[in-house]
This record gives sequence, structure tokens and C-alpha cells, in this order.
Amino acid sequence: MASIDPTESETTLLQAAREGDAPSLERFCRHRFAWMRRIALLELGQAALVDDAVQDAMVQLINHLHRWDPTRPFEPWLATIVRNSARQQRRRWRPWSPLVERFTAPRLDTDLDLQRAATATLKAFATLSPGQRQALYHVDMLELSVAEVAELLEMNPSTVRVQVHKARKKLRHHLGDWRTVLEIS
Repeated sequence: MASIDPTESETTLLQAAREGDAPSLERFCRHRFAWMRRIALLELGQAALVDDAVQDAMVQLINHLHRWDPTRPFEPWLATIVRNSARQQRRRWRPWSPLVERFTAPRLDTDLDLQRAATATLKAFATLSPGQRQALYHVDMLELSVAEVAELLEMNPSTVRVQVHKARKKLRHHLGDWRTVLEIS
């Protein structure tokens, strides 16, 4: 992430951007670019479409910044904009599938195993403590560094590492045999 001058916060940049200060908006977008790319990549699963989705999200941010309520957290609002842009991008560029693939018999045994494994994963994830869920989500899903997660969650970095370690250990224990199904697919 591009660093922001320590004397200015994201909120300060956003307030200035709302008032029409283009350099503040540019600094904010440069600072959040990598974060926005990670969210788009999670939604799309294809790196080729990510940059277009992020660019669309930035346009949406610029067009709708006046709608942001400064009394509410900004990050979830921006994440929603990025996810929606990524979904629109996926709909726009849905790959063409040959007719032959449409008429092949479904792999019922594999599909059923995947559904059961997904259900088991969700149940296992629900057994984690809130701190473990947050730490694991930010480190493994959003691919933030431990230092970034510690700052975001206002935790000590060693606490984040411990939470992630405990969460992974607990998931391994709960998933057991399903881990092979999840790794193959």
C-alpha cells in the first residue's frame, strides 16, 4: 500500500475529496488500490478482470462519495462498492461455454462431495471465536499482512498470529477427511 502522510488520515483525505480536492482523492485511491484489488480478486477469482473491476469501483467511489456518511465506517461501504463492481465485471465477461459442456452429465458424486465439504467448512468456521474468524478472514481471504490486520483490528501483531494459528488448527481438526475433497477441487 502506498503510505499516507502520518499527519493525515484516510478520513481527512476523504473529507477533502468530498469537498473537491482531487489530490486528496488521488492519494486515498493510491493508498487503497491494493486492498481494493484483493477484494475484487476474491469476488472474481480471475486476475485478468480485477483491474477493470477496481477501475469501475474507483469511478463509483468518485461519483458517490457524497453519499458516504462520515459517522459510519468507510471500509465496509467501499468494500461493497468493490464487490458490486466485480460482480458486474463478471456478468459482463462471462466466458462462453461450448454447447457440448452444457449437455454433459453432471458429476453428481463430485458435486455432492463438494456441497457436503462446503457445508462442513461453514460449520467449522462457525466454531471459531470472533477474534479467530476476523484474524483468519483478513489474513487468509483478504491477504492482508499480520501488521495490517493488527492495525485494522487494533490488536497486537503477536495476538493476530496466535488467533490465525488457533483458527487454522481448529479448522484442520473439524474438517478432517473433507480437507482432501476441498484441496482436489
